[in-house]
Amino acid sequence: MKRPKLPDSWLMPPLGHLCSSVDSINPASKGEGTFRYIDISSLDSVSKRITAAQEVQNLEAPSRARQVVRAGDVLVSTVRPRLNAVTLVPEDLDGEICSTGFCVLRPDTSLIDPTFLFSFVRTAQFIENLAKLERGQTYPAVSDADVRSVKIPLPPLAEQRRIVEILSLAEEIRDDRRLMLEGGWVEREGKKERVWGARDLMPALFHEMFGDPTENPKGWQKVRVGDAGLVQLGRQRTPQYQTGQHFKPYLRVANVFEDRIDISDVLQMDFDDRDFKIYRLEYGDILLNEGQSSELVGRPAMWRGEIPDCCFQNTLIRFRGKSDEVTPVFALSLFLYYYRRGEFARIGSKTSSIAHLGASRFAALPFLIPPRKLQDSFVDSARWTREIFDFIQNGLSEADKLIQSVAINAFLGNLTEAWRKSTPEKQEAVSVTQQKIDSQNESDFEGESRWLLADVESDFSSQASWTKEPDDEPMEIEEFFHVYAMNRWREHLPLKARRPEALAEIKGSLEELVLAGITENASRYWTAELLAQREPLQRSQIPMIQRALETLSEAGLIVAVGKELPSQTVFDKQSYMIVYRAIRNDEHLQYNDILPKGDLRNRNLAGLKLRMVDLRRADLSGAILNRADLESADLRGANLKQSDLRWANLRNADLSYATLTGADLENADLRGANLDNADLLGANLLRAIGYIKTEIGDL
Repeated sequence: MKRPKLPDSWLMPPLGHLCSSVDSINPASKGEGTFRYIDISSLDSVSKRITAAQEVQNLEAPSRARQVVRAGDVLVSTVRPRLNAVTLVPEDLDGEICSTGFCVLRPDTSLIDPTFLFSFVRTAQFIENLAKLERGQTYPAVSDADVRSVKIPLPPLAEQRRIVEILSLAEEIRDDRRLMLEGGWVEREGKKERVWGARDLMPALFHEMFGDPTENPKGWQKVRVGDAGLVQLGRQRTPQYQTGQHFKPYLRVANVFEDRIDISDVLQMDFDDRDFKIYRLEYGDILLNEGQSSELVGRPAMWRGEIPDCCFQNTLIRFRGKSDEVTPVFALSLFLYYYRRGEFARIGSKTSSIAHLGASRFAALPFLIPPRKLQDSFVDSARWTREIFDFIQNGLSEADKLIQSVAINAFLGNLTEAWRKSTPEKQEAVSVTQQKIDSQNESDFEGESRWLLADVESDFSSQASWTKEPDDEPMEIEEFFHVYAMNRWREHLPLKARRPEALAEIKGSLEELVLAGITENASRYWTAELLAQREPLQRSQIPMIQRALETLSEAGLIVAVGKELPSQTVFDKQSYMIVYRAIRNDEHLQYNDILPKGDLRNRNLAGLKLRMVDLRRADLSGAILNRADLESADLRGANLKQSDLRWANLRNADLSYATLTGADLENADLRGANLDNADLLGANLLRAIGYIKTEIGDL
């Protein structure tokens, strides 16, 4: 199909060319204190707002809490991109920390309006383009580089703001309907007022008919939840249930919302005849989130037979009331009342940032049992509240379709055609915009290199530390920095040239002089400060030498191996100087040659030393990795289908969500390896060291 023509004043650059680099930090390094943590569960999937940022102790920071966000940043989840978990960071979360599960797009406001960017990442066009880049079957994901590579229709800034105004009008319609549905707080005449929505009707009706269940003012029979029906945790997800022989769909936390089941992302695992009888869901079962953030723990919904033969996982608790005493609608309303009043959060056991309701604690809560006739009367009255809710919900869905239609036309330039003709003075020349983009990317080169190595510093701080001494041979640190830097450069700033081209390109430049100074003494370690003491380089050129070193490292001509404090302050924003060394003859630029774009399908990598390598979501299907050293490698979400990993060293490697179907792991060393949610269907684990069939849950 022919691509629609954009207006002449528009460009189509990749998102990465319009965004700045992001700071990385390890909160634990700050000692005592707290921060607000934004992960995917913090987002409301419908409104695309951050509704549940968690307060976390610095010293208990999750391993993925690394990215500092600023107001106006756009966060795009790199996991399951089709679900479009995106958000715009508000003012009150400026300076807080988000998960590395997000790609943080920090818009350069001289090029792109933050709200315009946020509008674009919610379009079907963006979702479709990003979905084409996803890798992995059981854990589909994309990289930050994939997100940054998506192209955006870019009008001049004035026109961007006009488009935002038009889209805001459509969004106001949707927000009004959402307020009618959900209720919430609105500001009127400088005061905040509570607006009640359709979702509040059933709890209000419940309170009117039965009173507060914690106080039981009407004196109904009161028992424990566990005495009113069956309380049961679901089945744990483990590799042994991924053979495909008895696959059945199952629900997990990601499917159970407040009075709503979402079946857009349902997974499967084996349930044989015996387990199927135990864990099969029946119409009227109430499901509650067992593990969640404090605000969301215990979130309940009723199963209404949305899909056939469905089961549930151990991240959910099921309540099935005694049919002769309890109606499902009454039970759901009671649990909704507890959830909204914070009763589940009160009794939950909190570990780190996750609260657990616990089946036994839930079963011990009081449960009212009014007469069955009164419950049936409540069900009849609740039916009309449900009809009102569904009517408004359908209106909201129509508003969503309207916004998608408006957005499509907005990003084709159709909505602002008349505006462009009437305001020619506001149309910036394409050449001017392009020049700004080119200038931004050139100036970002230095900042990007510092950001990457700062990221290395935070990631490596818990592994080791190194002070440069002439006779040191810190092999593990060298390997780490070499592999890490090579991979990160490819992810965030693709190489401008391979080695031969790079050597030719630096002829007669400062980079050539710097490279000569390093290679003449290949056994030594160098900083810009040390090189500035040598002829013909001069001390006054230290910042220029530093930039030259970064250019050489980016081109794969030298290797960054560590950092040290300078003898004087050279850079205002950098308290250390990066240490480099020459490429040694026995390295053959192996990382440079085999790791571009993470595509290693069917490659022969036997015996290669790849400790601590970052191969998240890389495609290694069919690769030969027997006797390869992958200790502490990051292989999260990688595709290792049918790969040869015999005798491979995978100690402490992170293989969570990796696809290992049909892989040969005979005699592999898996001690300390993380195999959470890894797909091991048909894998050969004969004599694999340290492999234990543990029961691993998945949120």
